[in-house]
Amino acid sequence: MGDLVNHVAVQEQWLALLLSGAPAAAVGDRLDGDQLGDDPVLSFKRAATEAKEAIQATETLDSTVTLWSGPAPARDLVSQLTMDLVVHSWDLARAIGTDEGLPALLVAFALWEVSDYADRLTGSGLFDPPLPVPEGPGWQTRLLALTGRQAGTPFTGTRTEPVR
Repeated sequence: MGDLVNHVAVQEQWLALLLSGAPAAAVGDRLDGDQLGDDPVLSFKRAATEAKEAIQATETLDSTVTLWSGPAPARDLVSQLTMDLVVHSWDLARAIGTDEGLPALLVAFALWEVSDYADRLTGSGLFDPPLPVPEGPGWQTRLLALTGRQAGTPFTGTRTEPVR
C-alpha cells in the first residue's frame, strides 16, 4: 500500500513540476524512490496541494508541457492523471478493505479518458493488460477491466514516471 500512495504522490509532484514549465528531462530521476518520508500523510497532502495549485494557475490548462516524448497539451496530461487517480482510488480502497464504489461522474470521466488508449497501456508498463468485460457491466466494472483490474486484484506496481 505504501508503494501505491508513493506512486500517487509522485504523480502529483510530476504534474506540478511539468505544469510549472519544467521539462521531464530536467526533472529526470529526482522523484525516484520514496517521496513520502517520515510523514506520509503530510507529504501526500503537500504533493496534492501543489498539483491543485498548478492546475488552477491562470491559463495552465491551455499551455503545453514537455514530456519525455515531447510537447503535449497540459489539458491532456491533467486528464490522464485524473484517470490514474480515479483508478488508484479503487486500488487503495481495495488495499485497505473499504468501500470500493467510486463516484459515478469520476468513473464516467475516467472511462471516457482511457477508452481511446486502454489497449496501449500495457506496453507502457502503467497497467496490466485489459481483462474481458462481462456482458452488460456497470461503468466501474468496465473501467477496472480496461485497466487490468477486477475484484481481488489490488495495484502492485511501483511506477513513478508520468504518462509518456
